[in-house]
Amino acid sequence: MPQKLGDIIGTGATADVHIWAPGQVLKLYKPRFPQLLALHELNMTRAVFRAGGPALEVLGTTTVDGRFGLILPRLDGSSLLQLVRGGAVTPDEAGKVLAALARALHEAAPPLEVPTLEQTLAGLARRSPERLPADILSALAVHLRQMPARQALCNADLHPGNVIVSAQGPRLIDWLGTVAAVPAFDLAMSQLIMTELVPHMAGDLKRTQDLNTALQHEYTARAGVTPAAWNDALAVHLPVARAFALLTGSFPVLRPQLLANVVASLVSDPAEPR
Repeated sequence: MPQKLGDIIGTGATADVHIWAPGQVLKLYKPRFPQLLALHELNMTRAVFRAGGPALEVLGTTTVDGRFGLILPRLDGSSLLQLVRGGAVTPDEAGKVLAALARALHEAAPPLEVPTLEQTLAGLARRSPERLPADILSALAVHLRQMPARQALCNADLHPGNVIVSAQGPRLIDWLGTVAAVPAFDLAMSQLIMTELVPHMAGDLKRTQDLNTALQHEYTARAGVTPAAWNDALAVHLPVARAFALLTGSFPVLRPQLLANVVASLVSDPAEPR
């Protein structure tokens, strides 16, 4: 192992990625990032990899200057986001890649280590009760009880910045939000990320919207669901997706708008869940 970090080759909201050893990278979590959450991602990544999902094998762990990190294989490829921004892949093509990954995930039974969406939301609420008012949490619990019983393996952070396209095929590199939930929740999270949270992700708002449209269209075709039924399902799950983003503390600058949207959607009569 090297005595010091190699060059940084990627960065995100929770971690930086450095060159480590030959053929390896180190996903090094940001200073003060809770180690409990880092260990959760470690466990989720290992569980999905063992189950044959599109996760990387965790080769080991280490600590550098008090920061916890995961040692992972270095993939010879670019992120789907980079390919879209560079024009090598169209938003329509990128949407199809994401849809194929989502379907592969949702057709697999969640490993036993993966918590349910309800368990994850409850845990987040206990750790950070200030992020969502108690009355909204109660309304959210009622909303969740209306959801279908079927549970699938969901990444909850499926977007082009989290997909590396390599010779081995596309791989998801972020499993922090992994939950067992209804498939529509996963795609509602993708829609939230690409059309509300990070509209600049693929370079401009229209391109991100086009990418999300392609993802949702391709997913419905693969799942055999009508677009109308799918739009109803997304509408039911978007309040939960927004609450999930609020409880994780993502994009604090958008908190007022997210909270207003959650309140508005939960106090109105939701569509029947599909």
